[in-house]
Parts: sequence; C-alpha cells; structure tokens
Amino acid sequence: MLELLKALTPIIVCIIGLAIPIYKLYTENKKLKSSNVFLSEKIEDLTISLQLELQTFNGIKDIAENILHNTRADRFLILTATNGTKDMRFATAVYEHHKTNPKVILSLGATGKYIKFEFDSCYKKMLKDAELYGSVDLVVDEMEDCDLKYIYDNEEVKHSKVNFLFRGKIDDKNDRLFYSSIATHDKKKFSKKEDSIIKMNIDKLKYLLNEKNN
Repeated sequence: MLELLKALTPIIVCIIGLAIPIYKLYTENKKLKSSNVFLSEKIEDLTISLQLELQTFNGIKDIAENILHNTRADRFLILTATNGTKDMRFATAVYEHHKTNPKVILSLGATGKYIKFEFDSCYKKMLKDAELYGSVDLVVDEMEDCDLKYIYDNEEVKHSKVNFLFRGKIDDKNDRLFYSSIATHDKKKFSKKEDSIIKMNIDKLKYLLNEKNN
C-alpha cells in the first residue's frame, strides 16, 4: 500500500497543481462577465489559456479596454488556430471583450460559439496573410463570399482588423497560432489615428504574450 501511494504521489500533485489555476481562472471568468469580458470555459481551452498564465489576463484586459475606449472598435477577440504546423484548419475563441452598447448583442458569446470551428480556404489565407504581414484589414461589404463574411454579416460587423500575435508549440508536429480580431459595427472605417492606437496596443499585447511564453 505504501509503495502504491509513493507511485501515485506525483500524479496527485500534478492533478492538484492543475486544478488550482483552473479553479482560479473559472472564478475569474465569472467575475469578468459582469464587465462584458469572457474567457473560454471548456477545460481544453482553459489549458490553452493557462499557457498564457493567469496573471497576463489583467494585462490583456487593460489593452482590450484601451482599444475599445479610444477607438470605434466595439468587439475584441483573441483566438487560436490549430492543425499541424502549416495549414491551420480549426479556430477557437479563448477571450472576448465588448463595449456595453446595443450594437454588440449579435457578437456576444464568441467563446461559446467558436470552439474548433473548421474554417474554409479564404479564412486560411487570411491567417497566413496576418502572420506574414502582421495584420489584415477587412471591409465586410467588400469581402468575397466565405465563412468569415457570413459570420460578420450575421453579427452585423462592418470592419475588422485581424492581428497575428504569436505562434506557440503544442508538440513536435503541432503549433497553435494566436491572433486577435478587433471589429466595429460602425459603418465608418477606422481612422489613421485609430489605426495607430490599435497598432500600439497590439504591439504591447504581442510583447506581453511573447514574454510570458519564452
């Protein structure tokens, strides 16, 4: 019996070590929802979020609020894409933050809706362009028919910026791509001043995430 307990001790310690941060993230999520901030509640995606470390969420929240307060953006998402190392195929929303206004009602609940969403070739190209160039600007009315346009049309989003954040390793054969989506339901596109504010905050977000994962 003693030998069995010794053998199980590392496993028990590992389970306890994982349970504590998951519980903290769960309670944090409940608290954040009162201010239109949402984290994914799936256990699998909690472990994704834990890769970012719990303390980074205060920094992410501050950055999201800075963008939403100082630009016409009213929806901020962080998503991950997976499927090997080259051609990503599945998207999952792990963080969302919204302005409190009637326009964003149709966009609420991304972390519940977009869980391993299998996207099409246009979305795949958009992610590749975002990683290559740093960001992609999307005018919904000018987009070709594709999964992302249908999503934006359903949510009545008019403009969006998709920003590459960083690429992390899952294992030798699989990467996880982190990216953000900043959108507005306003018919006017982001001004140059707003573009500058968004870029400044996204650069800060990239630094924050890369610092925590290097």
